This record gives sequence, C-alpha cells and structure tokens, in this order.
Amino acid sequence: MCATLSLEEIVQAAIKEEEKSVAAYHFVLEKVIQPAARHLFEEIIQDELGQIEGLRNLTLSHKESEFEKGTEEQKILRFLSGKEIMEIHSLQDALLFSIKKEQAAIEAYGALSRLTEDPRAKKLFEILAEEELSHKRKVEALYNKLVYQEN
Repeated sequence: MCATLSLEEIVQAAIKEEEKSVAAYHFVLEKVIQPAARHLFEEIIQDELGQIEGLRNLTLSHKESEFEKGTEEQKILRFLSGKEIMEIHSLQDALLFSIKKEQAAIEAYGALSRLTEDPRAKKLFEILAEEELSHKRKVEALYNKLVYQEN
C-alpha cells in the first residue's frame, strides 16, 4: 500500500520549507559581501515571503487531491524534506547552495501542478515554479559573472 499525502498536508509542508528557505537566505546574506550577490539574495528573500503568503492564501476545494508516493511525488518529497543549509565558506558555496535549493523547488512545484486537480492550486504551483526558475536563472547568471569567470 502506498502512503498518501493530502494537498493540504503538502501545502503546509511547502510553507515550512519556504520559511526554512527565508532563514537560509538570511544566513547566506550574512556570509556574502559582494554587493550584486547581496542584492540578489535580498530580492529572493522578498519573493520567498510572497510565496509563503500565496501558499497561506490558497483556499483548497472540498475535493482534495491525494498524492501517492511515485516518481513525480519523489520530487515533491525531496523538496519538502530539503536539507538544511550547507557550510558556506565562499561566494561560490552560497551561489551553488541557492542553485540547488531553487532546482528542488522548481521540480516540486512543477510536479504539484501536474498532479493536482484543484485549479487554483494548479495555477499557484505553476506560478511558484516559474518564480523559482527565475531565481535559479538569476543566481546562475551571477555565478557565471562572478565565479566562473574567475576560474
């Protein structure tokens, strides 16, 4: 028998994961002195706070979806059980941490949008996946500009 998670359980876990992301990005912000990187992480923090608000405001339909643990669901569970912040000793560490965190969120929200039947939840998860993709692209661009060119 496959274990299942309700959409409500997933939304609540996603809120907690986004809150952990905000805390992690605040920690990263303390470690980074490069102005462009600081600005980007401050922007991401504000976006993550907006995502938390969007998740909290999601009113789920009475017909809740349940998610069995399969291929797509593993992406969700990997995000929801995200690793705590890694050791950050350099700007490169901070940027790589961010890229990995954003990729996990992209995969999770994409999977959620494909699996849910609730139209409001589907739209929200699609928007969240797009925002996370935007974050990842910005961090990758900064990585290429500041770190990759140094090596």
